[in-house]
Amino acid sequence: MRIRVMVGAVLLAGAVSSAAGAVGPVDVSADLAFMSKYTWRGMAFNDEPVMQSSVTVGLGGFSANVWTNMDFTDYNGTEYEFNEVDYTLDYTLEFPLFSVSLGAMRYTYSGIPGWDPTTELYLGLESGIPGSPALMVYQDVDNGEGTYLEAGVAQSFPVAPFASLEVSAMLGWGSGVHNRYMYEVAGMNGGLTDVSLNFGLPIGIGEIVSVTPTASIISVINSDLRRDFDKSLIVFGISASAGF
Repeated sequence: MRIRVMVGAVLLAGAVSSAAGAVGPVDVSADLAFMSKYTWRGMAFNDEPVMQSSVTVGLGGFSANVWTNMDFTDYNGTEYEFNEVDYTLDYTLEFPLFSVSLGAMRYTYSGIPGWDPTTELYLGLESGIPGSPALMVYQDVDNGEGTYLEAGVAQSFPVAPFASLEVSAMLGWGSGVHNRYMYEVAGMNGGLTDVSLNFGLPIGIGEIVSVTPTASIISVINSDLRRDFDKSLIVFGISASAGF
């Protein structure tokens, strides 16, 4: 079933790209990543290797994305199965010095006890000034009901004629409802939750393909979380991306 979802998404992307010439240019991209861990909002959903893939179709300011996760071990009892498929619809407005994004994300899980599907709406602001400061606000409107904020900065540094090192830092804050639901820590209040420092080195291969080795240092900074989760994680990965 999950494999059919991804194949269908790729075929749909190709059909849309071929049929929409009269409407405007259609952007299609695909990504495939192999990661040493699956981490999200400071915690490890899977502390062992995973494969993550996505397909995105964009037209004007609109885009649709399908994202999947596959475990390479029996960590969650779903070895070599797509145990998470997420769907995102996004609309982004571009202005001279900043952009605004509005969207919805549907998280679905297969065969993992206690992981219930849920939906978040989000608002994103990103500046075009050096450092690209950005703020994302996520509001769960389904099972979780809480709010999560993510502030970040990012910068590229040329390291060779053909490559630049991409460095970013993220800081997360969760409401009490979000934190009690997401981290399953009873009585947890709202506050800062996690911080990460991320590195990527995209290397172009031809005109449409790039390969990017990545590394992240992730830490939980909330005292309640530090009792129940790893205080820090180091995650390595490599991804391949193609855009049409």
